[in-house]
Amino acid sequence: MQNRRRFLKNSLLAITGTGMARDSFASATSQLVSTDEGKKFVYRTLGKSNSKLPVVSMGTGNCDNPNLVREALDMGVKLLATHEFYQQGNNEKMVGEVIKDRPRDSVLVLTGTGKGLEIDFKNGRFGPGTNTDVFVESVNGSLERLQMDHVDILNVPFAGSREAVFFEPVLKTMEMIKKQGKARFIGIASHNIEHEAIRAAADTGVYDMVTIAYNFLKTNRQEMDEAMQYATDKGLGIIGMKTMAGV
Repeated sequence: MQNRRRFLKNSLLAITGTGMARDSFASATSQLVSTDEGKKFVYRTLGKSNSKLPVVSMGTGNCDNPNLVREALDMGVKLLATHEFYQQGNNEKMVGEVIKDRPRDSVLVLTGTGKGLEIDFKNGRFGPGTNTDVFVESVNGSLERLQMDHVDILNVPFAGSREAVFFEPVLKTMEMIKKQGKARFIGIASHNIEHEAIRAAADTGVYDMVTIAYNFLKTNRQEMDEAMQYATDKGLGIIGMKTMAGV
């Protein structure tokens, strides 16, 4: 049985931020193990946001206990990732209730929506049936549930291909949402063909962030590492999700 130190190194626990290419991963995980023993966080600057975040953040999708979220924030977590899909919107309501009495700049909130998108999940593409009016309406609903006038990061989910990342109706809508001040930063989330999506997001010159599935079960990690280096060189913020692969 592998010990805790080796498991943390192998599983790349909850890495978030920039510098996620292969050499940086080795450094980050080594620091994570050593500083964990001293009860300290390792921090990374997230892209061009100037936000210094712990490498451990919290995805709230499987959490319906507000006290758990409060404890995470009290322990030093700075980024909460929710979604309009989680618990049929109730997860956003919970997150909003937890943070409404905290200083707004003390926590970064990431959310996303797939409503209005015609999604080809297998190929990571968006189809002609996409309705951006429905998408915008869903974003407004998220803000209402979160009790906010803006989120820090807004994601378009399931953008797994270059075609999806550059899909003009969605790209222009995301630009509009950012210009309206409803999101400080905009990005895409990719669950497959991640390396293609990462490079594409960097090439748009529009997206600020990518959220990608990255873990020890991924077979395209080398391509992802190279893509992440390419993207971080262009200032893109990178957030890792599903880092424990369900373990």
